Amino acid sequence: CVSSSCSKRFREEHINKLIVRLQNVQVDKSVDTLLQILEDLLQHTSAENASSLFQNKNVYINVLVVLESYINITSIQQVGWSLLYKLIELCPSILNKLAAPWDVGKDWDVLGDTDIFTLVVEAMRTFATDSSIQMQGSQVLCALLEKVSDEQVIEFVEGKDHWVILEAIKHLQQNEDSVLHALRALLPLARPPNNVEILMSGNEKCYTVVMTIMTSFPDNEAIQDIGCRLFQKFTLDNFYNILVLNGVQEVIVKAVVRYPANSSLQAAGLSTLALLTETIFVNKDLDERKDEEDLCWLEACCKALEFHKENQEVQEAACWALNNLLMYQNDLHEKFGDDETRFPVHRLVMAAMLLHSTSKEVFQASANALATLADQSVRIRKLLLAKGIHINILDLMKKHSDCCDVLESACKVLNKLFFGSILSIDVMSLSLTRIVSSMKSYEQFVSVQLEALRTISHFIFCKMNPEEVGRNLHEDTERMDLKQKVIKNQCLLEGVHTLVLEAMNKFVGNPALQQCGLRVLYAISDCSGSLEMMTAHGAMDTVLHTMQIYPHEREIQCLSLKFLFVLAPKKHLSNTLLALSAKVIVETLLRFEEDTEIQIQGFQVALMCFTILPSAATTFFMESIDKVIFRQMILRFMDDRNKQLQNLICKCLSKLCCDNAIKNKMLQNACSENNVTMAESLIILGADVNQKSWSESLIYQACERSNNPLLVELLLNSGTREQDIRKSLDVSIKKGDANIIGLLLKKLGLDQNNKAICLGGCRMGKIEAAWLSPLFPDEKLPVSRGQLTIGTSLAKLVLRYRAKPGVLLMHHSSTSSDMSYPEEAWERNDNWILLPELSATDSEESGTFCTDELESEGLINTFSYENNNNNNPYIWYSAVHVGRIFQSTSQDNNNNNPWSSLGSGQDLAHEFECIKSLDLSANELDNLNSINEKCPVSMQLATLQKLDLHQNNLMGFSKELCTIFKGLTDLDLSNNKFTSFPCCVLEMPSINTIDISKNNIGHSLILNLNTRCTTLKQLILSQNQLSSFPECLGEVITKIEELFLKGNKISTVVSSLCLTELNLLDLSQNCITIIPDTFLIQCPKMEIFRASENHLSILSGLPSKITVIELANNNFHQVPKAVLQLQHLRSINLSHNKISELPRPVLWASSNIRELIFSHNQIRVLDLSEGMNKWSRLGKLDLSNNNLKEVKPFIYFVSH
Repeated sequence: CVSSSCSKRFREEHINKLIVRLQNVQVDKSVDTLLQILEDLLQHTSAENASSLFQNKNVYINVLVVLESYINITSIQQVGWSLLYKLIELCPSILNKLAAPWDVGKDWDVLGDTDIFTLVVEAMRTFATDSSIQMQGSQVLCALLEKVSDEQVIEFVEGKDHWVILEAIKHLQQNEDSVLHALRALLPLARPPNNVEILMSGNEKCYTVVMTIMTSFPDNEAIQDIGCRLFQKFTLDNFYNILVLNGVQEVIVKAVVRYPANSSLQAAGLSTLALLTETIFVNKDLDERKDEEDLCWLEACCKALEFHKENQEVQEAACWALNNLLMYQNDLHEKFGDDETRFPVHRLVMAAMLLHSTSKEVFQASANALATLADQSVRIRKLLLAKGIHINILDLMKKHSDCCDVLESACKVLNKLFFGSILSIDVMSLSLTRIVSSMKSYEQFVSVQLEALRTISHFIFCKMNPEEVGRNLHEDTERMDLKQKVIKNQCLLEGVHTLVLEAMNKFVGNPALQQCGLRVLYAISDCSGSLEMMTAHGAMDTVLHTMQIYPHEREIQCLSLKFLFVLAPKKHLSNTLLALSAKVIVETLLRFEEDTEIQIQGFQVALMCFTILPSAATTFFMESIDKVIFRQMILRFMDDRNKQLQNLICKCLSKLCCDNAIKNKMLQNACSENNVTMAESLIILGADVNQKSWSESLIYQACERSNNPLLVELLLNSGTREQDIRKSLDVSIKKGDANIIGLLLKKLGLDQNNKAICLGGCRMGKIEAAWLSPLFPDEKLPVSRGQLTIGTSLAKLVLRYRAKPGVLLMHHSSTSSDMSYPEEAWERNDNWILLPELSATDSEESGTFCTDELESEGLINTFSYENNNNNNPYIWYSAVHVGRIFQSTSQDNNNNNPWSSLGSGQDLAHEFECIKSLDLSANELDNLNSINEKCPVSMQLATLQKLDLHQNNLMGFSKELCTIFKGLTDLDLSNNKFTSFPCCVLEMPSINTIDISKNNIGHSLILNLNTRCTTLKQLILSQNQLSSFPECLGEVITKIEELFLKGNKISTVVSSLCLTELNLLDLSQNCITIIPDTFLIQCPKMEIFRASENHLSILSGLPSKITVIELANNNFHQVPKAVLQLQHLRSINLSHNKISELPRPVLWASSNIRELIFSHNQIRVLDLSEGMNKWSRLGKLDLSNNNLKEVKPFIYFVSH
């Protein structure tokens, strides 16, 4: 002891002397002397009591001064940094002084502005290849960086001082010790998350450096440990993809497998693998992975759990690694079990949870791993439940009730454990109590609320797994129903509905929570009094808000609709709430139109609203539910798989049709959307086709849109007023839609009974051949009147729903064509009945209906719309026959129905009848250019017999037209703008009558002498500009019987008119002064001759068969002798002449005179003394405006 004490005193004295010598060192002193002092001090640091020897000596200050003063001396730097690191190890207080913030005063200010970090970095940078200096510098840096604050570490990295460490690794990568200490110096640099991004980027990426070192020294456990810890730091800033793409996981797996006993390495490595698992499996196909690799990873987790049971960090990391591995390799659970050939993972994880019950982190990790296991494997779930892990979890929930993460994980694992399992009522009740308590404690934490709701949802919607169902399925089901009922009632008693509504309102941005909340609320809604309580807490507002927030979430929408269906009857719906409900429901139906379940739920809610609120129909209609209804009816009409949806839709439509205003508005909407099927159904259901929309008729609007001929045809065939059709024609012609124009013209002008097309006065301005196509029947196509359209069939489906017997569903009034549906007739859902199916050919099988089937049921009655001035050819459903629905016999009604022929379906075609007459008069036509031999109606035009074109603007009639209209007998071209006679018309083989009056045919009538027209009987050339009598007329028109030349400017006539068949000649209103005696000699059959309003004074050479002669307004002074000699004369008009004497009766050759008109002459004396018997048949004698002063009494003896 004495010797030891002496040795200590000696060492202490020697150290003091060395310190004095070191303090008094001069710069110019020998380096060897200084080096010897440092080496002696370094030797003393190895003594047994070195710590006490150097205590409070502050030797480090002198060492730092020397290091700064001799920065370029290698030997001084080597020994000096070794001595400084040894002093730090011996006296930890030195580290505290060195690591003090740089802005705080130090007792070693002799260094001036230079700090310890700068000194170390400068030394390492100066001696980059010196392994000793690099190793000692790294050790000092590591010690300092672990001690300083994060702000100083961040500043160190941002100043790029860390590059000296990376350069040390680069230059000394073969020196294992140097590399090890350099890696240790990097570890504290990665502590602040802000530094990770810098370390992961740049020219020298740290992860690459670490991977290289770990690969180079696989047998160095310390290097592998530090490397795994560094990678754990690098994963904190979500650089997963970079690390995985560079193969970091492979290095870590090798390290974890190689050193299973190293707890630090296991914790860091497994934690890093857990974080990288998702990225690993996303970037690499599992099918390409080797089983050995997966097994090594799995086996490493199992070994870590088993070998490091007491280490919380390892247990936590291993559980997370297992959990994530299971999530991305679904078949891995098959390797787990209690068998010797399987991994007892579930037992190891359970042990971790129970051994570290005080660790919240271990519980969270192990609970998630167990939850994933239970979710993937029914077998593991059974094993866990058999071991009672759920009881332990419930106890731990109570123990850690102050930690939301623990409660969240606990709820999650309980949900997975209980799925499909048959639990005792006690377990379910206890679990519910714990979960509700958790929800109440952490109302502000969405994660806790969500997992709790998922577990509760599982309780009340629990379905037995098929693998776990016992032999007696009925008993198991009843027992499960009873348990669920008890749990639901407990939920209600513990206020779960309130917690759920509060959570849904608070976390409206979480769709998963909203969905779980709706499931829970809907499940407990069947408990007594639950709906009233939920309604009082604003459940309906919450549901509607959720539907608005998540319009595209299918499950949320479906659950919401189900819940609304049970809520609606319990809630007094205000107008505002009803409007919102209608808006949300209709939007959902439109958005999910192909989802049958949502459609059923939506229409159930709508029908419920219709039933409980009279105003609901109007509100829903304002949100366009009619569009949804008819869209669904069209989509589902041929779908027999879901009768429930068909029935609901029909009921809703029937309710809407109770309101005539809605019904009419629906028709407007259908027309505006060109929905022909919808429009047809509504018309059949009683909508007014002649209603005005936006001041215009429906037909006008349909024509104005000019894109749906089918809709136009439907409206036309449904009793549209003629004035509306004519107005629509104008807009259609402007639009130029040939199909629609043809339909309108067909309705306006087709007279099938008279085989005529009457389009006169339409003022079309032009005519297209395509417009005429619909007006001509097609002899190739049969006309079917038996089958009805889809729209008619849909209407029939709607009308098959009637009220129960004794409730009058529809009312018909003689003053109105509309049907009304009294509200009291519609009771709740069970008050609907479905009429019997019709026949095997019903629409539900064939897609079409025949009217005779409807009549046989008494469902149709056809009548006119008197109130609306309609004549609707569509069948109309009336209450007249409703009574027959409930009668026992209705088989013979079809035979007595006058309308049964409409639906026979047997008479497929009428006898084909050609159109004979076409009237296009008063249409302001300029030409007929569109009518040619290639036009679609050329064949039909060839069969016409009469063509009326008067009062247009035509200037010609081409030879091609004559060819097309080759069957014409009557052609009216009057009141046009012809300037010459179209000679080609005389070449038509059947022409009988031509009227070309009131045109501008001038001077003379030029005919083709090569033409011989033997069929023309009547030619009307009146009111033209002819100045001479047509020459050669008899050579061209040989068989003419009537010739009208009235109102021209003819002054001369031909010497002889060779028309042997001429019966009537009208030369009135011309300028003729003389008619030659031979003019009419060759007209032996003439009976009527008119020459009024000319300048004639004499007349002779009249044919003997003339019966009527008109010579008024001429210059006759006496009655021509030729007239007196006419033996067959019956009527003569010589008024407005200058005749002074009326010839006595005896002078007249004819005894058949019926009419004598001599008014406005100069007759003074009436001598009837002779031959009174010749005037015995006289019916009219007009002598007004003459100069008669008296009439002989015997004038009264004239007969008549």
